[in-house]
Amino acid sequence: MVFKVHEEDRFEQGKHLSDRFFSFIPVGELKPDETFIRGVRHYPTPSAKIYAVGLTEINAIFSQFRSYEFFIGQFSAHKDYHLSLDPRALFSRTNRFW
Repeated sequence: MVFKVHEEDRFEQGKHLSDRFFSFIPVGELKPDETFIRGVRHYPTPSAKIYAVGLTEINAIFSQFRSYEFFIGQFSAHKDYHLSLDPRALFSRTNRFW
């Protein structure tokens, strides 16, 4: 999950350059069979490549809660895709949202 994005301007040899920085919070991992598990056991190294997730990966995260029909919004890139959570998490002592 993207936590923060910021940009820093700099000048190098008379040229105006911008560096963009992203801060991430890992929320889980996709197993080889494309099921989502909460928590992270394998943290990426600082130089690891970053890939944008697609609808397949988003579906792996949220599909397990679709049967509850507790929709929290729409996926901004696909307005017809509704995101859902387990409503029991809102009323339990552990407050598990994932």
